[in-house]
Amino acid sequence: MHAIPEAPYTRIVNHLHMAIEEPERTKILALHADVGLYDDNRRRTAVIELKIFSDGKDALDEIATDLHKGDPVSVGKQIPVYGAGLICQTEDRLLDEQKASIEKGIGQPLRYSSTESTGTGEGWEWCFGCTVAQNSNRIPN
Repeated sequence: MHAIPEAPYTRIVNHLHMAIEEPERTKILALHADVGLYDDNRRRTAVIELKIFSDGKDALDEIATDLHKGDPVSVGKQIPVYGAGLICQTEDRLLDEQKASIEKGIGQPLRYSSTESTGTGEGWEWCFGCTVAQNSNRIPN
């Protein structure tokens, strides 16, 4: 397995041998996946979009949008598109409240790693969460 950072969606489409018209290509021209995964034969196997969910971040809208970057050319019908993020307790929300807010905001459940503690100061909690776009019932504007 090979991971390629900042993979252009136009390259993803080319590697998947998808035939798309110029208007669809134009819609994805400037879009990049945070990580593109390839198998040992250099075939694209998945796309991963990454975010950090904590105070002062607008990652909730960003992850919902990122899960659907490839929709104009149906990338998600060819390979899975995963959203993954570091989820942190905030001053205003405990970790479980943060998780619930994220799931409500993107309209689908996430799977979570075990909860960890920072071990410093007040010992805030954090975890990783992930989901796959095919399960999404929210398509951003």
